[in-house]
Amino acid sequence: MASVIVLKKGQIDIEDSLEKMKWDTKKFEEELEIFAKTQTPQVQEKLRKQYNRYMGQCGWPMELIVLPQLSGPKSLPRLPKRKPLPELPKTELQAEPTVTAEITSSQQTEPVPEAEKTEIPIPIAPQESESVPQEIKPNETESQTPERKELHGHIVMNDAQQVKNLLKTVSVLTDEATFNLTSQGLTLRTMDPSRVAMIDLTVPRESCEEHSCPEEMKFGFSIDRYVDKTLKNITKNDSIRLDIQTGKIDKMITRLIGKVTRQFSMPLLEPSDEEIPTPKINFNYCVRLVLENVNTLFKDLDDHVQIMGTQDSLTFEQKGDIEDFTATLEKGDETVLNIEAKEDSKATYSVSYLKEILKSMSPLTDIIEVSYSTNMPIRISAELEHLGTLNFYVAPRIETD
Repeated sequence: MASVIVLKKGQIDIEDSLEKMKWDTKKFEEELEIFAKTQTPQVQEKLRKQYNRYMGQCGWPMELIVLPQLSGPKSLPRLPKRKPLPELPKTELQAEPTVTAEITSSQQTEPVPEAEKTEIPIPIAPQESESVPQEIKPNETESQTPERKELHGHIVMNDAQQVKNLLKTVSVLTDEATFNLTSQGLTLRTMDPSRVAMIDLTVPRESCEEHSCPEEMKFGFSIDRYVDKTLKNITKNDSIRLDIQTGKIDKMITRLIGKVTRQFSMPLLEPSDEEIPTPKINFNYCVRLVLENVNTLFKDLDDHVQIMGTQDSLTFEQKGDIEDFTATLEKGDETVLNIEAKEDSKATYSVSYLKEILKSMSPLTDIIEVSYSTNMPIRISAELEHLGTLNFYVAPRIETD
């Protein structure tokens, strides 16, 4: 409602009337307004009538007329004030600032100044029983985020220990990851904070014992916490079921199914909206290696390593301030299973990234495939039993003069 105060004929100025009444108008208005905001529109209308009646009995020099408007929230009209009220403490839930009154007069010798327009947030206490209509700002409905659609999908994988090992590998690059569940399976593509390395995981639906997904669902969670708490006591031959629920409440329910079925529930994190494309790289060199032997080699490396590939061998070389290091893996020995080389390739990479990635992959696989080109990112791949395909990418170190 819009409120207008009309002066009766022959009445005195508003400020003089307030002084003669000798009562705390400000406090009365505040308390009445706060109380009225918690009431239904019907009760507010009764309060308005009683308010006007009481003002008339007290000799108030004005008649309060409330004019309805076509649309908009309802509010209890306020009296004009010389100075704006001090702003009340803000709470989490705030109502629309009340509408100030406009003063008009047809029998005054001096024009009455227009009332100041101030915005005063009014706190409203949440109601426990009856739902109370609340005032909203005119543009609030436009800025509100639409409710997310309720979705529920689930997957079941036979080897819970393998899932735990996979998540430990992912945590080498990132702790909070956003997974993508689709009708094709489960995927993850994310980068480390420095954006030097990337992980690309695909678990096809054929690798799942069960799979259900009405439409694409994104969900994120803290990997370290999930591994350390939920998957802490996995037993042999446990299978794992993940139920993903998104919408008003985002949560993931984990069931570890074995001799004893255990269930855990945890809230999900806000999923990332970043879309990371698959690197488009023409790999000129590809070699299949025994992971255990490669890890042994990397124990002697630090800082950066140069990898040089030819048709018959793969060499790791490191130049140091005091001593140099060189290790050459020949085609056909116990470590090198196969080499496919379009051309000789050479590039330098961070040892810390490669060492951590290779070490974390040990519980998942025995064989890895390394692909790269001269001064291009390196890809370390593995086919995981009962899961899918795991790819790591690490950017090269480019020397500058």
